[in-house]
Amino acid sequence: MSEGNSNYVGHRQRLRDRFLKSGLSGFADYEVVELLLTLAIPRSDVKQPAKALIARFGNLRDILDARIEELRTVEVIGAVTPVALQLIKAAATLYLQQSSEGRDSAYRPLRDGVETLEEGTIDRAAVSPRRVVEAALQF
Repeated sequence: MSEGNSNYVGHRQRLRDRFLKSGLSGFADYEVVELLLTLAIPRSDVKQPAKALIARFGNLRDILDARIEELRTVEVIGAVTPVALQLIKAAATLYLQQSSEGRDSAYRPLRDGVETLEEGTIDRAAVSPRRVVEAALQF
């Protein structure tokens, strides 16, 4: 292994050690993305790809919310990384859904964050205030 390679290996280990010590507290957004990228990009520096993703999307939430086609426009992350990022989001979503099951159902998140109250036409929908209040009180 060359000296350049040992730098990124040491950097990855330092990121993991920081995470194990105190979670994501004190991490910059790009460092969180770096840490995630170490799972998808096994043997190369991930700082530049992480910074490219942050530059393109702005923050971790927007990276994980990006469509796979949008992620693929960031050339430095390769072909596997967009799938890995989508998998990370899907796994986190499933975790949150399963965590909320069995808890106080009055405060459970809506599946996909949406509840349909009424349907309408292309330019209008009649929604009664009573229906909105009933739905709100249900949760």
